[in-house]
Amino acid sequence: LQCSTLGLARFIALSGHVALKQLVHLEFSLLNELKRRRLQKEGDDEEKRAAANNKSGSSSNLELAKSFATTADATTAEEEMGLSGATADDAEAEAIRRVCDGQLVCGDRAMLARVRPLLVFVCTNPALFPGTELQTAATLALAKFMLVSADVCEEHLQLLFTVMEKSPEAIIRANSIIAAGDLTFRFPNLIEPWTPNLYARLRDPSAHVRKQTVMVLTHLILNDMIKVKGQISEMALCLEDENEHIANLAKLFFLELSRKGNAIYNILPDIISRLSDPKV
Repeated sequence: LQCSTLGLARFIALSGHVALKQLVHLEFSLLNELKRRRLQKEGDDEEKRAAANNKSGSSSNLELAKSFATTADATTAEEEMGLSGATADDAEAEAIRRVCDGQLVCGDRAMLARVRPLLVFVCTNPALFPGTELQTAATLALAKFMLVSADVCEEHLQLLFTVMEKSPEAIIRANSIIAAGDLTFRFPNLIEPWTPNLYARLRDPSAHVRKQTVMVLTHLILNDMIKVKGQISEMALCLEDENEHIANLAKLFFLELSRKGNAIYNILPDIISRLSDPKV
């Protein structure tokens, strides 16, 4: 089976788009619909109970007592099963998460799971699959697959950061940085050990990659998605970047960070210690 580079790139891009759209459908559209139906059912049950409580005359006291007992038992059973309130929301979200983790981009019966080995093969063999468009499409599609499933994300994190570091194309490195930022919001515990690799892109030879890195790190730090540690000195170095736009972005970051309590004072010792190192 032969396929043109452009055709393969389009197929890969479509696969990633489908995976992302399925995630959006499940976590927003379907989850909201499940919540709406549950609330509607709870409202209908409340109306039925109210109607039963208002009945008089034709029902005997014994029948009313049985009705109250049945209602109380049903309510108690519902609460014990965790099907009400916030617990029900958690149960629905957990069900959606299990589907995303095990049935969309991995598993024996998932159509997209059959595409994933192709994405990995293209990303790991740029010499066999040259072309910026193809490599860009493969990297983005793999990142979208990783957004869907925590298992897929954990399995391919090393590959994503390897591409981020070693790809000769600045656009691919920049896209990898943006993808890593999205993954940090979705799976912060998985990405946390790789935080130094994000900061390392602040020294990238491409101004475009450095700019994207500053913007991503600014977004993550100001939203408390990653902890401010010693690597923050790399952001301080961007204040003297040869690219004026990057330097201004770094100034804006520290200005916003200064508004978050004593954050600046807490990181000053690490910044001074790091920047005092002659090797920096």
